[in-house]
Amino acid sequence: APDVSLSLQAFGVGDRVPAYLARQGFSGSALQEAGSVVMLPGDPAAIADQARERAERFGVDEVVVPSDFVREVAPAIALV
Repeated sequence: APDVSLSLQAFGVGDRVPAYLARQGFSGSALQEAGSVVMLPGDPAAIADQARERAERFGVDEVVVPSDFVREVAPAIALV
């Protein structure tokens, strides 16, 4: 079988989502409380841990992050 890449589009970091998602009614804190897989934790080490866990559990090999959160997520890349 051919290798298939699986990407996950993150909606936000911590309890925050980008303004365009908030305007559509999305709440970062509500998504976090619901255990949504589209929210990243606020801490770089926790983001790296979550990325490893999602890779093992779901086969996710790429997480796409909204540009609003690039600076917050960048330190996690070195930890993965």
